[in-house]
Parts: sequence; C-alpha cells; structure tokens
Amino acid sequence: LWINLPRKLKQIEPTYQQVDAGNIQEQFINGVRVRTIVDTEVGIQLHTPVQYLDVTFELKSQYNAHIPTPQRGFIYVVDGGIQIDDQTVKTGDAYYFEDKNALQISGAEGAHIMILSGKPHHEPIYQHGTYVD
Repeated sequence: LWINLPRKLKQIEPTYQQVDAGNIQEQFINGVRVRTIVDTEVGIQLHTPVQYLDVTFELKSQYNAHIPTPQRGFIYVVDGGIQIDDQTVKTGDAYYFEDKNALQISGAEGAHIMILSGKPHHEPIYQHGTYVD
C-alpha cells in the first residue's frame, strides 16, 4: 500500500513496514467481521493518518463504518456486492467517498470489501515508473 505524504515529507527516506498478523485487530459486529489492517492506533508508524479495513459480511447485514475526519478514500468490493447511498457496488468495482465521517453499508452474505482512506494533502502526485514523489 503506497501512502501519499505532505510536501514537507516527500523526500524522506522511504520505508517498508509489514503488518504482523498478530497486530491485526478483529471485531464481529452484527454478523460483520471487521479486521483493522492499518490505522493510526495499530502498530505501524505512519507519517500521515490512514485507515485500511478488511470487512466481510458473514450474514446479510449492515455495517456502519466510522471514517476519521478529514479523510477521503474508497471502498473496493473484493467479492459479492454492497449497497451504499442507494448505489449498488459489485465485485471488482469501487465506491469513492470524501467529506464523510460515517458510511452505512449493506452487504449480502459473503460480501467482502476493503475500506481505505487517508488524509488528503491537496498536492500533485508525481509518479516516475514505480517511484512516486
């Protein structure tokens, strides 16, 4: 997962961190399994706020996702389908969001999604092959 940084940190030495399976927090909420892969409170040293959740609907249910403010991001549907804001999002598709502190997501049994969000820096991103400034 590549994470954009504010301009003042763009030239810092790049780092790689692996998320240890033992550090992944897992919760079951109304038939929904939520695994916190990355968050400001999970054992990863971040230079900017980021949230990365792995969500599986064990049963047909609804999940209310809290989005730290101000963050923007997307929900990627790995498998199945979800309903959000009167919109259906299916396997392989993404739902973009901005300026929301909560998302109400309805999912069918077996639906699997990733919720990724981060603090917007409102700066251009320069990609050079596999490198990004």
